[in-house]
Amino acid sequence: MKTTMNVKHVLLVGLCLSGTAAMAQPTLKQAGKYAQTITPADLKKHLTIVASAEMEGRETATPGEYKAAAYIIEQMKAIGLQPGNNGQWTQSYNVYRDSLTEASLEVNGSKLNLYKDFSATTANYNSHMSFGEVVYVNMEDSLWKNNKVDVSGRLVLVRMKAPAAGAGGRGFFGGPAMVVGQLQAKGAAAVLVMGDRINDGKEPVMSNMTVVKDPARQSINFFSVSDAVAAQLLGAEAAAEKSGKLQSKNIKASVHFSYHEKQITLVSNNILGFLEGTDKKMSSWW
Repeated sequence: MKTTMNVKHVLLVGLCLSGTAAMAQPTLKQAGKYAQTITPADLKKHLTIVASAEMEGRETATPGEYKAAAYIIEQMKAIGLQPGNNGQWTQSYNVYRDSLTEASLEVNGSKLNLYKDFSATTANYNSHMSFGEVVYVNMEDSLWKNNKVDVSGRLVLVRMKAPAAGAGGRGFFGGPAMVVGQLQAKGAAAVLVMGDRINDGKEPVMSNMTVVKDPARQSINFFSVSDAVAAQLLGAEAAAEKSGKLQSKNIKASVHFSYHEKQITLVSNNILGFLEGTDKKMSSWW
């Protein structure tokens, strides 16, 4: 019987194996006997260790994961398991993560500061774009609701509004990704999102990990911008926009942006261990 585990998500499976793997098809009585070997004290002991600060959250492909893996392998050895991957305890595989390396934004000749005036996410793709006009979209006005605002191939400026009290979430339609998705469906080329939180840059801007080396991009590029940047674009109409009274309209402006990221390759592991069962028909499993 072979046991496969991902360290991040299935830590306790290996710790609870004990003698239960010795019989391929245990009777109910035998199952009860083996179940008695799983005690609250043991569970607490192992959980306290793998959830400790020393394991650093066991994030995939980090030193914390490797420490947790080493501990689980120790426990597998202690209960008599054998390495399940051709003599090896681990089955390694690559995971990939995108990391922001450079982002710039220039509005009407003014170069803006990353993490102060604007921020970017790794949902973007490497690009350089220039626009001579911005389409301001008020998603609550009749022009937008009646499909009278043309955003196809254009840079869009849109505001993220704070959620209503008790509503939860980060803004209307569920957050910037949802709003950008609506604009993308209408053909927008890129989006500047006002009112969303500007990343302070204290932590590296990185994507979630994936086992797909080159995942298909699903989003157009978008940047979160401060109200000060919005005012540079809107001029005297900035106050009306912030109060929700400005109708969707085209705005003459010079906007240039670039975005670049790199892909990082990391290594994660499954842990495999087994005890040979008594059912020889299943011998091919191990």
